[in-house]
Amino acid sequence: MVALALSAKTEDLNGLYSCECVLDLLYKAQATKLTTYADVETAKKYLGVTNPHAMAFFPCVKVGGKVFHLSTLAACAMAKCDMDHGDIPYKSPSSESIPVSATCLLTEQRFSLMFHRQSL
Repeated sequence: MVALALSAKTEDLNGLYSCECVLDLLYKAQATKLTTYADVETAKKYLGVTNPHAMAFFPCVKVGGKVFHLSTLAACAMAKCDMDHGDIPYKSPSSESIPVSATCLLTEQRFSLMFHRQSL
């Protein structure tokens, strides 16, 4: 699987460095099975995403009317952050904003990340 191959390449880069890989949890074959936030853990186990250097993203997002995988926009934000700092990856892009208009699934169905308190 692609996720496992990417994860395996994140450690011991040139015997000295480690790096991060960006993964999508939501892909066409899995789209009907991953429809709630509660399904994320199952999807990560299915893909074998256990490496601390693997960043798994879910769900998709809309920019205007176009649907993108969240990992695509995150990777672009990381590259832009590095580019803005002389192509030296020393600043974290974690506080950089990504201009999205909505979260959604691959089917363009709106998806809410709001959590509701459950009665104890």
